[in-house]
Amino acid sequence: MKTLRSFAVLLGLATIVGACTDENLIQPFDIPNPNQPSLNALLDNPTPSVIQAAAQGLLEGLRQGTDDRIQTVGHYGREGYYLAVARTVLDEFDEPLLPAGGGGWGTTYTFIQTSNAVLNAVDVVEGMPAAEQEAVRGWAKMVEAFLLHGQIRQQDDFGIVIDTDRPRGGELAPIVGKSEAFSYIAQRYDEAAAHLAAGGGSFPFELSDGLGAFATPDAMRHLAMGLKARALAEIGDYAGVLTALSQSFLDVEDDLAAGAWNSYSTQTGDQTTPFFDPSGFQYLLDTMLVVDAQTQADGRPDQRLLDKTFETSYITHTRVTSNLGNGVYPTNTSPIPLLKNEELVLLRAEARMFSGDRSGAVQDLNVVRTRSGGLAPLAADPGDPGLLDELLYNRRYSLLWEWGHRWVDMRRFNRLDQFVGPRGPGDRIFSHIPIAEDECQQRNFEPAGCQQVDGIRTTR
Repeated sequence: MKTLRSFAVLLGLATIVGACTDENLIQPFDIPNPNQPSLNALLDNPTPSVIQAAAQGLLEGLRQGTDDRIQTVGHYGREGYYLAVARTVLDEFDEPLLPAGGGGWGTTYTFIQTSNAVLNAVDVVEGMPAAEQEAVRGWAKMVEAFLLHGQIRQQDDFGIVIDTDRPRGGELAPIVGKSEAFSYIAQRYDEAAAHLAAGGGSFPFELSDGLGAFATPDAMRHLAMGLKARALAEIGDYAGVLTALSQSFLDVEDDLAAGAWNSYSTQTGDQTTPFFDPSGFQYLLDTMLVVDAQTQADGRPDQRLLDKTFETSYITHTRVTSNLGNGVYPTNTSPIPLLKNEELVLLRAEARMFSGDRSGAVQDLNVVRTRSGGLAPLAADPGDPGLLDELLYNRRYSLLWEWGHRWVDMRRFNRLDQFVGPRGPGDRIFSHIPIAEDECQQRNFEPAGCQQVDGIRTTR
């Protein structure tokens, strides 16, 4: 496998914001690199090899922004905390939120600009087989949808930009609401799946090891549908979730860890897993995970807690105290999941529950409880709110420190006020992250997402 870092931001785009149209803020780097295609080569005279390299560069788009999609959102969801000595303030709890980085806004739209450039180039390239063109289109649109979903779950009702393929120097694209954003994301996943279905037997570029199970366009189509199911669940479209899951790679007989992963390595030019912390000095998990864990038959806690945490010395920093090391990624090359079979099973449990098939939901929950948690199966439907409690419990422990799921789950089920501390009463709970400051400056700080977010205070 070629290292991903060597393909990062292949088009040479400087950091940009999503709807920015100021030519001064979108410029290619002037440093030539004979090993990477330039933006002009892709836009003005695209060749199959240039398109292939740029499409492979989108792999880095899936990895970049991990800090925002996992760490920052993990703070808001009380999953865990980054307590490096140099960090003097825990912004996620101490202060009202002001427009800043927008939860990875710049990174998201940088790679979407790459996706747009790839799609436009494929439309005019000569000498590239039609099936390869379709495979590239499907891949680029799937990555775009994934990035936009990662962004809207942070801004939520503040909205995001979806009309990104605009000429430089033109009118600013609008910030659209949550409903329109999710509709576009679902549509983009559908378009990706259609392209991938016509994409032939292989991709014209090399995928990372973590995507080995999706090495053909048709297999990647199943991943796109799984990702679509995740998005639709967050807006309560459960009929759509079940349809998408039926076309995904969900398989209760398969390994629950099967799926798509971001790969890391120690190869020159690549990067190692960002959350690897064997001493537990920087990344600590929330101690309520221990308090809330259910027990196995032998009295030990939930196996997921045992597998993903380790006891370390008590550390107190920024008034947060924890002795629970973050062992979710136990080596410096541990992959980080994009989507696992286990999450698909939990998504089906949720969709079944809200579609009236509560016995089916219990069956799916028991698959996860017994195989991942080592817990006894549920003997019967625990009723309301017991079944939802059980769903959220299993999502919490199965998807810990993977994509900020806990914060989004508690928000969408109106349970943010149930968060504890972690420093006792008075910490702030936020439901939204403001839009990026650079974006807000261009809009005279007028959108709602460009205003201060005060949050609410914990009472426990």
